[in-house]
Amino acid sequence: MKKHYTFKWKEIITVSMILFSWFFTQAHNYRNPLVRSYNASAEVNSLEHISFNPVCRSTSVVLSTPTLNSPPSNSANANDIFVDFTLPLDAMPGSVTLTFTGSSIVVVIFNNTFENAGQHSTTLDVSDITNSPFVASSNSSVLPDDTYSVQLAYLDTTGNPFLSDINTNITYDSITLPPLLISPMDNAATIAGSSIIDLQFTIPETPLAGTVKLTFTDASNNDTVLTLSNITSFSGNIDGLNFASSPEILIASSNSLEDGIYDITLEYQDSVGNPIATDTATGFSFDTATLSNDTFEYNNFTILPNPTSSKIIVNTKENIKNISLISIVGSQFHVKIEHTINEKYSVDMSNLSNGVYFLVIETDSTYYTKRIIKK
Repeated sequence: MKKHYTFKWKEIITVSMILFSWFFTQAHNYRNPLVRSYNASAEVNSLEHISFNPVCRSTSVVLSTPTLNSPPSNSANANDIFVDFTLPLDAMPGSVTLTFTGSSIVVVIFNNTFENAGQHSTTLDVSDITNSPFVASSNSSVLPDDTYSVQLAYLDTTGNPFLSDINTNITYDSITLPPLLISPMDNAATIAGSSIIDLQFTIPETPLAGTVKLTFTDASNNDTVLTLSNITSFSGNIDGLNFASSPEILIASSNSLEDGIYDITLEYQDSVGNPIATDTATGFSFDTATLSNDTFEYNNFTILPNPTSSKIIVNTKENIKNISLISIVGSQFHVKIEHTINEKYSVDMSNLSNGVYFLVIETDSTYYTKRIIKK
């Protein structure tokens, strides 16, 4: 008896589903870049196929990023700026740039010497950028004093752009800003019979340690130098007969001043090492003598009477070039001075208000100062 094969539709459907599933899996694996990147075949491992892999593409960007080594973040520069960087790939001509971003933007373009892969370094002359070594051009010939963020950029030979990390808080400071000596002022003086000096000053920048100095220069150009602590302002008194009593004074070339007329110079150097800046007060009178003597005799000088209600007489054998009167707040007064006989000078104070004054006598070689009371 002849047997007939009976179609079993369930079996056909099952086999079809198995085949479809197998073909679908193969097709999916072929189209999946993550699977293909690990396939052992030479074709799948070609650069053409790897370029589709997002992991490999990210690694390629990292390996192409330039490194800006100098100037580093949080650095200060007083003169020229040292630049050091590394290019991982050759650069397209004219594409290697260094950008300083502050209140203004300065872009420096390096020449073809710096377009090869590798490490490069140079020194930028910030007062004449375009003439600095290895610089092709710049949008500014100078770098203004400011605080900058700095970034390196380049294009590879196929035109892809790459940027370095941004180095921040880079200060360029080309000068030391001048200090301000508020007191003593020109032609000021100590209070009658006192050695206390009223000292006030401000310094606009952070000073380099050991550079804040106060110098008293007498008429013979002898200096008494006080080295102060690293301070940016002071308002108080110092004792001219005992500098060691002031904690702000670290070093004194002499612990006291002699009575006389001084020029006072305040100086400091900023923290990045720019040249020293100064401020000066002239004609400061330091005189600790008492005021009770009716007659003053000193170095061939006789001055009397003191106190006086009208005139004082100066008697000396020295050649006097000038005589002036200064108030205790530093104001200078024009008074009538007569050269009498027998080497005497008459100074008329009758029109001045009662109070304390300083008689300053200038000779061919020096200055002499005496406090005078007008009553």
